[in-house]
Amino acid sequence: MELFAGEVRPSRRPLTLVLHANREEFQRNNRSRPWAEAYYLRPACYAYYGGEKENPHHWMLHEAVHQLNTEVAGWRLPAWANEGVAGYLGASWLEGGVLTPGRSDPATYPIWWLSRMGLTGSLQEDVAAARFIRLRDLLEGGGPGIDQHVNLYYLHYWGLTHFLFHHENGRYAVAYKQLLARSASTPDFERLIGPIGEIEEAWYSYMLNAMVTMQKYEADNGIER
Repeated sequence: MELFAGEVRPSRRPLTLVLHANREEFQRNNRSRPWAEAYYLRPACYAYYGGEKENPHHWMLHEAVHQLNTEVAGWRLPAWANEGVAGYLGASWLEGGVLTPGRSDPATYPIWWLSRMGLTGSLQEDVAAARFIRLRDLLEGGGPGIDQHVNLYYLHYWGLTHFLFHHENGRYAVAYKQLLARSASTPDFERLIGPIGEIEEAWYSYMLNAMVTMQKYEADNGIER
């Protein structure tokens, strides 16, 4: 994978993964949130291999990206970018040991929530109903309470990063990587990516299309969430 090739420095020490035998052992030793399936607590990642699951490693991959962001890239990012990059790579297709960034695996979090976003096509109505988080709120930590809307936030984190890498054949991809290297502040976002309002409208349409695509995929494959 060469998504960030040439933009990281070599790690001075091995990266550590503490791998528990199963979910029960992991939960007994969990030092993160009760619902966590894996977590990164500097300097190590903690996880288990869910061999009975359709995708047994996506939580582990998500946390490993946090570890790489911090321990190798040296990034200090706001939540939207930190969780966005981790969600983007953690939900990408992994087959035969090869990761395909941006090709989302429907058997990963938060992708399996995508079809249930309930977007209507009206940005204003969806904001009012807490189905869509305003871009400025996401960038600056505003919006509805995350404790009551965890899945909504993680869909937005994933969706914004996916949009910035892939919208219009990667129109913003180079600028987004520059933004990540500069700690992803709102002023830098507007300077490198564009005006908040203009980007928000394009991103909303992107998320609406992603939701409809996922709904069609689930209908065609008889998947019920």
